Amino acid sequence: MANTPNQKFVSKLKELGIRPEVIAVALDKSANSVYSWRSGKHMPRLTPREMATFCELLGVSIDELAEMFDPSVN
Repeated sequence: MANTPNQKFVSKLKELGIRPEVIAVALDKSANSVYSWRSGKHMPRLTPREMATFCELLGVSIDELAEMFDPSVN
């Protein structure tokens, strides 16, 4: 099975042991929003500050974060 962008996000969460609820609290989003990102149903819509927080939480650069959710990345 191909590695879709949302699978990269799911893999990162598993690697770090971070539950979607933790991300939701850190970004002041609903847990349902984060679960929809994880499932690939929706993409995150974040302010620049939220993106910085998200990157810090996941330990990734802004480019790596974009790759996790970019549908054009294989």
